[in-house]
Amino acid sequence: MAAKADAVNSQSDVHKISLFLTSHQDDFGRERQILKQEVFPDLQAWCEDKNIYLTVKDIRWGAYHNRHELEDIISTTQTLYYESQLPFFINLTGDSIGRVPCRDQASDHVVNEYQQLLNISPEEAYLIYSSHREDNPNVLMLLRQDEFFSYLGEKEREHFVPHRELSRDSVCTGLNLLHSTFKGDRIIKYSYEAADWNTEKHRVEVDIQEQQALVSQILQVLKQLICSHLKLSPASDDLDPYELMRRAHHAFLSTRSAKVRGREDLIEQIKVYCLGDACEVPLLLLGGAGSGKSSIMAQTAHTLRDTVLKGLHPGNEGCTVFYHFVGALPGSTSLACMLHRMLKELNICFQILNELLETHGYDKRLSQAQVQLLLSNKASENPLWLWVACEEICRIDSPELLSEKIISLPDGLLDLLEDVLSRLESEAGGALFVAAVCLLEVSSSGLLEDEMRQMLGKSSELVPPSPFDEKEEKESLEKEDSSEKSKKSLSSESWSMLYKGLQPFLRPYGNRKDGRLDFYHRALSKAVRRKYLKDGHENVDREESQELYHFWHQKLADFFENSSNLDRKTEEYMYHLSKISDCSRLASCLTDWNIMSRLYHAEYSSQLLGYWRDAGGTSLMIASYKEALADMESSLPCDEHFLALCYEQVARIFLQAGSYTESLDLTTMAIKWEEKELGNRPDRMVELYGLMSEIYDEKLKLNDFVSPTQLPDLRKTISYGRKSISLREKFTDNSSVLSPERLAYHKFKLGMSLMKLAFSLESWEACGGDMDMTGDEALAEGNKHIDAAMVIFEQLQDSGHYAEALMTKGVLAKRGSDQQLEHYNKAMDICRQVYGDHSLLTSRLYINIGIVYEDNQNFVLAFDYFKKWARVSEMVLGPEHPKTLRAKGVLKEPRYSLVSQRLRQREEQQEEAGNDGGNRVVSIDAINEEVERLASREVSMVTYGNNEDEFNERNEAEGEALQVSEDLQQAINDLLQRALGELEIREHQADDLLGRVEEQIQQAGNLRVTLNVMNNEENIDSNILSENLINLALNNSNEEANEEPEDEHQSE
Repeated sequence: MAAKADAVNSQSDVHKISLFLTSHQDDFGRERQILKQEVFPDLQAWCEDKNIYLTVKDIRWGAYHNRHELEDIISTTQTLYYESQLPFFINLTGDSIGRVPCRDQASDHVVNEYQQLLNISPEEAYLIYSSHREDNPNVLMLLRQDEFFSYLGEKEREHFVPHRELSRDSVCTGLNLLHSTFKGDRIIKYSYEAADWNTEKHRVEVDIQEQQALVSQILQVLKQLICSHLKLSPASDDLDPYELMRRAHHAFLSTRSAKVRGREDLIEQIKVYCLGDACEVPLLLLGGAGSGKSSIMAQTAHTLRDTVLKGLHPGNEGCTVFYHFVGALPGSTSLACMLHRMLKELNICFQILNELLETHGYDKRLSQAQVQLLLSNKASENPLWLWVACEEICRIDSPELLSEKIISLPDGLLDLLEDVLSRLESEAGGALFVAAVCLLEVSSSGLLEDEMRQMLGKSSELVPPSPFDEKEEKESLEKEDSSEKSKKSLSSESWSMLYKGLQPFLRPYGNRKDGRLDFYHRALSKAVRRKYLKDGHENVDREESQELYHFWHQKLADFFENSSNLDRKTEEYMYHLSKISDCSRLASCLTDWNIMSRLYHAEYSSQLLGYWRDAGGTSLMIASYKEALADMESSLPCDEHFLALCYEQVARIFLQAGSYTESLDLTTMAIKWEEKELGNRPDRMVELYGLMSEIYDEKLKLNDFVSPTQLPDLRKTISYGRKSISLREKFTDNSSVLSPERLAYHKFKLGMSLMKLAFSLESWEACGGDMDMTGDEALAEGNKHIDAAMVIFEQLQDSGHYAEALMTKGVLAKRGSDQQLEHYNKAMDICRQVYGDHSLLTSRLYINIGIVYEDNQNFVLAFDYFKKWARVSEMVLGPEHPKTLRAKGVLKEPRYSLVSQRLRQREEQQEEAGNDGGNRVVSIDAINEEVERLASREVSMVTYGNNEDEFNERNEAEGEALQVSEDLQQAINDLLQRALGELEIREHQADDLLGRVEEQIQQAGNLRVTLNVMNNEENIDSNILSENLINLALNNSNEEANEEPEDEHQSE
């Protein structure tokens, strides 16, 4: 840095800028890192270009600096202010801190609170004042939105300043002071996207929302402030971005190379390597963090550049030294950007483009001017555009026309591809070509050559009907029986001509080796949609585009309807029927057992169920499969083994669709059939027992809250689960007689059964258990089973189901604990890697994580996860699935309706606060506290808003009603206690006492009517009161009668 300073000081017109970055020591680490790695290097390069010498100093208050160091910094800022060389400041703060006030800006109480809680020394207080001076226009405030803080656990909170808990009055003072001092773009607001605890590094790691946009905004504001301060013209935005990159890397090289001392031997060693004979292996410089690797490489590059430029090493004349430093500027980690810059700087595009033209069979070479003309097109930065452009250039025979062709190339990739499609259409058969590309585009999974030739064989059917065709003619074409259409195939000669034009743009579909064809790049697919299907054209009626899609989907559906290749029919036929909304043929095809078996999946048949939703819904599916099963059973001869398998598969499909009663009925019939007719086969009974356990388990998951009333169904779930596991273990124990595939299958199914049983045992514990098995016993058994399941999935290397088992391990942990949340978060990470963001397991994790936050009274964050649960459930299961309806029902609960309303109010307040800093915005903590206190008063306020008279009248009436309710409950409790005591001595008196209880219940019914009138059928549900009173009368335990109803949401 010293060397650089000497260089710039030798110039008479140099400008000096001092920039100070200030923040609290215990916070804003990620922001400082981004500023140092992505903002300051770019700003440094920009300043060098403007002949500005920029120095940056990082100041962290609250860090107990060395007193002499602080005095030096204060002296520097004082000198700058005194000499009217106003320093530049970037101050990092949050809306839970605001601007730290000085003695003359706030009361002593507020100032003392800031200095005590934030550990601010007197010297630091003066430094903070210097960085916030109102008369300095060169101050930029980065204001973090601290709402994320309420979402964090105790361990994470300690790593942020807000945990110091300034009082509300002090924070308001600091925010008001901030907004009254700094206006407009001198305050940049930003938020965290995520804040997670890194277990290995023992620290919180955060991600900033729209980080690149924030970096660009900070740079823009800083450049404007500097230009305004130095009275310079603003920077031009027309500079070549690669030239800006070059300057940034050059600035990085100059800065880092100036810091190197005493590394001459190492630098000479690297220099010898670079200037010596060509090596086949790269040279690596290894060292720990902060050991000076970047500085050494910068000094080496600087030395090599001087050596080559001055011709000090014979044999290397004309060489160019190219250097690229990761971290020199934003985007420096992009390989594409580096290669683009290297091509431009080394000026080897001329050679590369001519070599590329040679690969296309072009025997002529472009001149240097033609290469520059081609590269001057902005679209040349896209490799695909460049490749297609070369393909088009190769078709020009006359050298005189080359430049004209290059100039005429469209600027955009899609425009270029549309030009190519137009050329191919004119060369490869017109309507034949259009039909070929449209059929490929609308197909579900590519087409075989034989399939394309058959569909293209009848030229009269290749042109979509005109919008002006008579309606009757169009309808007659749609109704034409596909089985009677001509089977003529496209001739080999015609196909060869067509394929020759298409070949450069085709590839085998996916990883298949069956010769299926598809477009090699989705950009070409998009160009076909835009040109031939009118998709995306602003001037084309949407209905016209839909008719074109319908025509080609209809053609493919008619073709595959009679296909003998069941695999291809399964891939294509239902897809196209769904697209043209042919519900009748779609439902008929889905009840074909050969098709159904190919779409069926034992865990979740997503594609099959999706097609049924398109065909007419769950009710139609149930009726269709029941009818198909009845027809199979009545047909003679009947394959009983196949029929039993169909019963099981259909029962699983019904289960996956949420039709639990129908699934239970079919499974019960399948078990009876197996026991009476098929010899009770172990390999079938183990599947059916597992299915019965799943059905009862899924039924229980529909309950919003755990309750002892669920114990009977839980008992069946656990019983069937144990039966299934017992049989499955016999298969895995006899591994010597099983093939490796069958052994792996049985181990997998055993792991699944153990995992589901563990979940049911946790539910048993949550319900309180009974005399046969206590809650603690159930929990111990559940942990044993889930540990065994995790071992199995780990052995099978099944990451997806390991994630599900890890989630179940979290369910078994203490409700609301950090351990539970840790298991869920780890499971979510694995789940997203395996299944993506939208899967059945993802939705289950969302609800379970939401329940953890709900248990910890963080209702705002719980609400956010419950919304994600509902959204993913609808995407995966459909809008009418019971689980989707349950998720939406949770969002409609009074507490989450209140959260939703308060968050909307908060957004409105934040918008107002942006214009007026004095407005107070309701905090997340305040919302959580209000929801936690949710009772009749909160619900009434939601309904009546600010009508205080009506609210007070209503509140008084409700208070009287609730007092009557409490007195009545106490009276019933007293009567029950006396009744239970007397029963031990005189049983005949119990009837009399219970009669008196019934009278009290009757009074409760009368009270219910009164409450209904008072409530006007709104927020207080008097049914709850009556049901509570009846439960009090019927329960045998006075202790249970005094407990409040359980309201813990059921895990999933």
